[in-house]
Parts: sequence; C-alpha cells; structure tokens
Amino acid sequence: EGQRLLDHYAKARVPSGFANLGHDGNMVDDTAKSLITARMVHCYALATLVGVPGAATRCDHGIDALLDGPLRDQVNGGWFSDASATLDNPSRKNAYLHAFVALAGASATIADRPRGTELMEAAITIIDQHFWLEDEQSMLPSFAADWSDPEAYRGANCNMHTTEACLALADATGETRWLNRALSLAKRFGHNIPKTYDGRLPEHFDSGWNLLPDYDVNEPSDDLRPWGLTPGHFAEWAGLLLKVESACTARDYEVPDWLLPDAITLFDSATDRGWAPDGKPGMVYTIG
Repeated sequence: EGQRLLDHYAKARVPSGFANLGHDGNMVDDTAKSLITARMVHCYALATLVGVPGAATRCDHGIDALLDGPLRDQVNGGWFSDASATLDNPSRKNAYLHAFVALAGASATIADRPRGTELMEAAITIIDQHFWLEDEQSMLPSFAADWSDPEAYRGANCNMHTTEACLALADATGETRWLNRALSLAKRFGHNIPKTYDGRLPEHFDSGWNLLPDYDVNEPSDDLRPWGLTPGHFAEWAGLLLKVESACTARDYEVPDWLLPDAITLFDSATDRGWAPDGKPGMVYTIG
C-alpha cells in the first residue's frame, strides 16, 4: 500500500512543487500547494530511507520548491499556502502548514538529502521567531503574511502536527528542547484537556484557553477546524502519546506515568464515540 501511494502521488509533481489530486487520482489543477509539497517531502524522505527507487529525486524536488520557488515568502519569511500567492495577494501564515514544513525538513535531514538541513533550519527559525509561545508552550495558529494580526484563537489541530514535527526535530537535531515541547503539548492536549472533558478532546479555544463550543458551528466538514469533536484526532493523539513515551525512553527521560493510560483512554474514546455511530462502517469525521 505504501508503494502504491508513493506511485500515486508522483502524479502530483509540478514544476514548483506538488499539487492536489482529486478523488479520481487526476490533478485538480497545477498550482503547487505548500502543504502538499511539505507532506510529499516527508513521505519521499521516508521512502528514501528504505531504498525506494526514485524517491530521493522527488524528495529533493520538493525541498528545492519549498526553499527557492514561489511557495516561500522571500521578503517576510515563511511559506504561502500555494504558488498563486504574491506579496500583493498573500495568504495568511498558519502554524499548521509550518509544522509540516518543519517535519519535512527534519525527515529530509535524517534521510541525508543535500538541502534537508537548510530546509529544517529555515522552518525552525520561523517557528521560533513567530509561532511558538514559550509562556503557553503551544503554537499561535496564524498571522497575516507580514507577521502582523496574530490570531486570537488557540487550537488542537496545529499543535497535534507540531507535536509530530517536534519528535522528528528531536531526532534530527539531537536537541532536547524539541522533546520538551512535544511533552508539553502532549500533556495539554493528551492529558489535561481530555481529563477535564471526560475523555473527549475539544479543539477550539480563545486566546485565554477558554472553550469555544460553537466555533465553526456552520462548518462541520471544514478541513482544518470543523465544528464539534473529531474522534479521529482522539486516536491520532493516542498514537502521539505512545511516540512521546518511546522518545522519552530512548533518551533516558523520566517517562510520565499518564502517557500510556491516557493513550488507551483516548483511543477507546475515539472508537466508542466515533466508530459507526450512524450505523455505517468506519470513523465519522465529527460528532457533537
């Protein structure tokens, strides 16, 4: 299945990165997307590590696109959402995307790609300068393109993928601060919040971390911030807690005693609440 997906997404390659494919497997349009490009760098870096033919070339194509092409804001720093954005028509800079760029850079570094470290360090600079809130131990979700207008919102989704990126950055750099950040995020979203909300993980909060129960109430199918609860994310956080536990063990950190039981609680909550509540097989996207 992994090989099938690698072959499938090779069709998404365009000159300035990778673009979206539709459900039929054909390209929707040829506008390169930063998020897709970063994800493809990560995937083809992993494929490079296990010796998949052609993976290194595709990985390097994505790295070059993120560093040199129109996806990157060469004036203000960071990355636009896609190659159609310009300084006259910019997209907001969001933490969700930049977490994936950091993950891509870390994976490419571990895969020993020629410009992997360059991409990783560029992403780290942006995260440290703009997104990471040291006093809150979380990410600020978005800014205007020139880093003005910080968003008065806090959310779980961008921090979930930041946790994933931090674990990869810990491996790629050897710096303990990345594991410390992953631990802090895991504690807030995998332990404190579910403990407060009976094993559930609400995702939307204001800048003071007060719950916003009606956030996006008319958008239950939004790609990044849907209304309600996302049981698939319960399961995803459960997996991340186990990865944090493994990373702590590998580095001789003291392993918090809540990581494993909370992972089990979150996974059980995901399946109990989200698996086939409508009578159809599979996990539903959102629940009330």
